[in-house]
Amino acid sequence: MIMAVAMVSCISEGKDEVAGDGTIVNVGDLVPAFTVGDFVSPQDFEGRKSLLVLFNSGCPDCQREMPVIDDACRQFSDLQAIAISRGETLAHWDYVMQYYPDPERAVYNLFAEHTIPRVYLIDEQGIVKWMAIEKLPDNFNQKIDEILY
Repeated sequence: MIMAVAMVSCISEGKDEVAGDGTIVNVGDLVPAFTVGDFVSPQDFEGRKSLLVLFNSGCPDCQREMPVIDDACRQFSDLQAIAISRGETLAHWDYVMQYYPDPERAVYNLFAEHTIPRVYLIDEQGIVKWMAIEKLPDNFNQKIDEILY
């Protein structure tokens, strides 16, 4: 993946660059244990098809992808959708997803070392079935349907 200099705020936020895409949680992994607000993982993922988004409201890539994600959440209304804002205490929020701030990046750091947005499709057992980093495919809604339904 080529990282543009203009997207530095979305990628490293002052950290030294790490080789690769910085992924810690991969497809096939159980979602790590964490608590953010009233949401507890992995318990709150169990028995529900879920979409997890790690983002920052100031990130241009995130701003581009959030409306696409929101549209998918509206189409798949039974999909549990969680958005966790990396390094923020509050973000302007106009989406259907449940929003949780992660000001200390504690949750984000369980999933990755750098690069947002990160989108995870998680099955009823809390297993990551698919993920996207930085850019969603044009057929995102079709992906959700194929992978989780």
